[in-house]
Amino acid sequence: MKEYFIKREGIIRLLSLIAITISVFGDQPALKIGLLVLGIGGLITLAWFRKQMVTLIIFCILFVATLIVYYLKSTGTI
Repeated sequence: MKEYFIKREGIIRLLSLIAITISVFGDQPALKIGLLVLGIGGLITLAWFRKQMVTLIIFCILFVATLIVYYLKSTGTI
């Protein structure tokens, strides 16, 4: 599995960035968060397999921030 991700790193990175970009222009909040989590999850996976710890920490912080903002937005706080 690791070799597959490393071999297709460019394609996975491109698809992850496309998912993040599409989430910016979406109208439905659930779809926006789903695409954003999918994109950040793909980037986290690549950073994990490439053993890039600083990048992994940054993406994990973004992932948690995304979930917190979605929770606050869904409860009506923001």
